[in-house]
Amino acid sequence: MEYLRRNSGPRRPHYCGFIKDWQISNTSSQRFLGTRPRVILTLIRAHESAVRAELHHNNKFGITENFGIKDFLVADRHFHVKKSNNPSAHLARLRYAYSCMLTAIGYIPKGVILAVDEPPQIATSALMFTFMDGYNDPTGKWRGIPRSSIYLCPAARTLGDDSFVYAMIHELAHFANKGVDDHAYFHKQRHVYEHLSTELAFGNADCYAHFAFEAIGKSNFNIRMGMPEIQ
Repeated sequence: MEYLRRNSGPRRPHYCGFIKDWQISNTSSQRFLGTRPRVILTLIRAHESAVRAELHHNNKFGITENFGIKDFLVADRHFHVKKSNNPSAHLARLRYAYSCMLTAIGYIPKGVILAVDEPPQIATSALMFTFMDGYNDPTGKWRGIPRSSIYLCPAARTLGDDSFVYAMIHELAHFANKGVDDHAYFHKQRHVYEHLSTELAFGNADCYAHFAFEAIGKSNFNIRMGMPEIQ
């Protein structure tokens, strides 16, 4: 249950999963192909929410003051934009981060499908792993494997559907953006997660996954449980 963080290597998530026979496909990458539409839809909802939050704060078009207020409050919950010296710039950064994730997963035409099965010689015992900004490093290598992929390990097949989507968004946050690392995890370090600085929150992959899940009505999602926590 530990992540190893490396600036030049992969971050290796060790999530807890629950095996259900009907969820297991032949390979983890086949599982990804089946859930990819849900990942894309969740990212679209997150991007829309980020746009509304930005419009609410900037109010460039004279929109009613209540438009986007919920989205702005959710952005503040996960990224602490009210503490920022430049909330407008941080909200634009949030919107752009989800645009990059949509590009990487292939929804925006520049992207391609990048999720592949973990090579047997690597055997990280993780669920998934990838490289920070690996999408923009098409020629880079680590231990002989390209940095330009998200690697799905056999254990990923044990995740429930929601947990699989959540983990993919977490990985995409690392993969498609510069400087997105792991500083705190909601499911194991919630107090730390909730008290990150603005800059650390914007550099924390779990914040992007949680913002996206809140955009689809699954606030306080716990990947260990495979469902939102009861408040």
